[in-house]
This record gives sequence, structure tokens and C-alpha cells, in this order.
Amino acid sequence: NNHYQTNGYHPLVAFDGLTGMFLGAELRPGNVYTSKNAETFLTNIVTHFSKHPCNMNSMVRGDSGFAKPEIYNFCNENDIRFVIRLKANSRLRSEAERYVLYSDETDFRTHEVQYFFLTYQAASWKNAERVAVRATRDAGSFLFTRFEFVLSNFRNVSPETVFALYQKRGT
Repeated sequence: NNHYQTNGYHPLVAFDGLTGMFLGAELRPGNVYTSKNAETFLTNIVTHFSKHPCNMNSMVRGDSGFAKPEIYNFCNENDIRFVIRLKANSRLRSEAERYVLYSDETDFRTHEVQYFFLTYQAASWKNAERVAVRATRDAGSFLFTRFEFVLSNFRNVSPETVFALYQKRGT
């Protein structure tokens, strides 16, 4: 940071989600984008731990800064489950709006949350992926629904479970 005449870092850090055990880190300059070289970092972590004889069930959990095809493809090719938040965009919101259910019995005076899956493919992705959606309407709001999106390759789990897995990120 030239303004303060100090160095800043934007590290990549990996922890075991069950034990909190430190798995690895890479210090990077503070001015690099969140996901720069994240797939290389992930590959190195997975390669290192795959040499151990234990049977590991791996899962990658990341915020929207890690929403990039290289990470999804790596995980899919290596049988690694992932939950990665997606930044909302107009195309995702438009698609999600079609799934939100309201009826004549909907009580708009109460807070409501709906969960569902949709299939989405960004222009830079080689495959369509499954996206869990949480649609939240606050009490008293008739027109505004807030959408959150989590990309996941988990199968046979509910969208609520996908969000629960994602929300453990950072703990």
C-alpha cells in the first residue's frame, strides 16, 4: 500500500473444516484478485494430501471471489464436492424469479424464505452447473425478493443443506 508505505498481503489459506487444522497457505501481494492462482493452490493442497493413505472426503467451500470455471472443473475431475457462492447478476436473478412461488394465500406481512435449485451456465463455463437459490422476502415487502446463489456439485441434498454447508465457511 503506497499510501501508508506498508506492505499488504492477500493470502490464500486452507483449513480442515471438521478439525480446524491448518492445511496450507500462500502469501500474495495485497493487490491481487481473490482467486488469482487459487486453482494452483488447490491442486497443490489436494496433491499433497492425496499421498496420505487415509480415505478423505474433500469439499471446497469458498466465497464468490472463487467462482471460476478452473476451480469447478478441477473439483469435478477429482471427485471433490464444492459449495461456492456466486455473485448475483441480472441473468441469475431473472431465472430465479421464475421459481419463486406466491399464491392467493401468501401472507406478505410475514418474513418468507424459499429454497430451490436451478441450472445455470455462464458464458465462460464449458458445462451447466447446479445452483442452489435462497429467495428471501422480508415482512411487509410486496415486490422485493433478495436472492442468494451457491454453486454446488452435491447431488441428493436439499438446497437448504447446500446453504448450511456454505455458511460453515470461515468458521
